[in-house]
Amino acid sequence: MTLVEKAMKRSDRVLLLASLFGIIVVVLAFVVSRNYYANYFNGPFEANSQDILAIDTLEGLDKYYLTVTGDDAADTGYQLFEVSDGGSRTPKANYHALLVGDKFLLVKAPVDVEEPQLTYTGSLVSIPNDTQRDVIADIERDFPRLKDQFLPYMLTTDDFKISGTIGLIVGGVVVLLCLYGLITWMRRRRDPKSHPIMRSLARYGDPEMVAEELQREYDRGMEKVGKLYLGQNWMYYQFGANFQVMKLSDLAWLYKKVVKQRGISTYLAFFYDKHGKHVSVSARQKNVDAMLEAVAQRAPWAIPGYTPEIDKTWRKDRAVFLAAVEERRMQASGGNWG
Repeated sequence: MTLVEKAMKRSDRVLLLASLFGIIVVVLAFVVSRNYYANYFNGPFEANSQDILAIDTLEGLDKYYLTVTGDDAADTGYQLFEVSDGGSRTPKANYHALLVGDKFLLVKAPVDVEEPQLTYTGSLVSIPNDTQRDVIADIERDFPRLKDQFLPYMLTTDDFKISGTIGLIVGGVVVLLCLYGLITWMRRRRDPKSHPIMRSLARYGDPEMVAEELQREYDRGMEKVGKLYLGQNWMYYQFGANFQVMKLSDLAWLYKKVVKQRGISTYLAFFYDKHGKHVSVSARQKNVDAMLEAVAQRAPWAIPGYTPEIDKTWRKDRAVFLAAVEERRMQASGGNWG
């Protein structure tokens, strides 16, 4: 099996495993969330006072996205505020108390719903510690007769379906991408020439012949410099499923790039050929320098280094850039990568 065939097989294996893994993750996510989505699609369910009082715990509760109708309702006088960095407070919700039988159900109502209502739609949730402390405990302190009269859970009217809708969209996109990946994998198996690696080799001629030529050079012995394999006519870089090949005679530009992020420097070597394709290799600084120097020795005609002017010529006036490369090729007797 040739280098190219091994690289294609490795790439296909990664594509297959990634596609299957993505589908499995989405399926597991929906299995774990099946109770939520049962409420999402079938709710809200109608519930009266007796239904609410019959709930002992929210754990394992099948129906919790409800439209609850109580016997009476009151405004607790408490609100939920959002505090900005500047200290300003913006009301986000009102807390109402819905009488269900002989107990009160705390309701987190929209801020624009100021008057208490007998019917609310929302989901039953455990009472957050700060709400228990700042609302219910305060009420019980001010009105001792109401101690232990609030149910241990509350109804929140926050948009119940927003997270589920996002989950459906994200899950749907992931599944579609994974299905596309599986279709791509099958197409590559049927037609190896459709593989991106083979298509990338086509810029140098018949991809099968190019693959054979690369293999012959590899069999004769290629020098490994850093992460780059260098022969007399070819160079290639391989990392995981990433397999990049370049013909040294087509090399036009090479340079080092340093990316600094959060105090960490990342070093990359870039190699561009006359077709506009590039090989990029990330490595330690000394390895990047060694790779650039070794390639420059084999292709002294390639323009070394990076400046905004060089980059602009490459992008805006490729013909002028390549003409300069050909002139250097004619005059080449050595060179540094700069």
